[in-house]
Amino acid sequence: PGTRFRSATRPACHGSEGGKAGAANNRLKRIRVLFGWHIEAYPGSRNPTVGIRKVPPASKTGFHAWTMEEIAQYEARHPVGTMARLALDLALYTSARRGDLRLLGPKNITGDGWLVFDQGKTQGRVEQPIMDELAASIAATRIGTESFPATAHGKPFASSNALGNKFRDWCDEACLPHCSIHGVRKAAATRFAEIGASDREIMSMTGHATERQVTTYTRSASRRRMAESAGQKMRVHLAKKSHLNLQDRVGGTTLGVETGVSGGPGRTRTCNQTVMSGRL
Repeated sequence: PGTRFRSATRPACHGSEGGKAGAANNRLKRIRVLFGWHIEAYPGSRNPTVGIRKVPPASKTGFHAWTMEEIAQYEARHPVGTMARLALDLALYTSARRGDLRLLGPKNITGDGWLVFDQGKTQGRVEQPIMDELAASIAATRIGTESFPATAHGKPFASSNALGNKFRDWCDEACLPHCSIHGVRKAAATRFAEIGASDREIMSMTGHATERQVTTYTRSASRRRMAESAGQKMRVHLAKKSHLNLQDRVGGTTLGVETGVSGGPGRTRTCNQTVMSGRL
């Protein structure tokens, strides 16, 4: 058993997922598990998926993370009180995936004002305080009877793709064709990173299961903070160097040197001393 599958293993494992590396790699993972059971049942057989490499992602950075300017541009086009704005606020302030986002509603708000929901992808529970901006957006919008995001008929969106497609229209209306609802979640995690939230703190808000996943979202923010820190250190160093050189030129005695022939006290500095002075 399994012999006939061997010749078709590679295309079956990678499938035709339209270039989506994640879906293809998940398929490969499931088939490897299937053949693991096969080997247990038929000792001596082999796993034909061994040696098949994962499909590399088309982009190492994934979906475009919204910038603060792009968020402001969307907000200017879709003011508070519109369903388009509520969808953004929900995605931005809850960091929820679109599959969970479309189902969030009054049922998820606790008596003490927290938002609690179980993630569809990981089954993990997320508990987070409701930001004032999100509360104001919800209060100003005519929400659905079952969920906050709703169609024109007041019903929940039929699927995550349905919500994603509608959000795509709202982005186009705001002249943001390169932005998507996926990127809002990434921007939310990045904003937490930029204000100095730890990986664990970010995980508690986004519902990520591992720190490695959070690092993927916050890599650019970490690099930005480190670059800012490095730049500040360089500015301090250059300012100190400029101050010492100015004292040397004006006072002529900063290094304990005045006039003379040699490099000792009371004598003129040599070329080497001048060079060393410039390196301070």
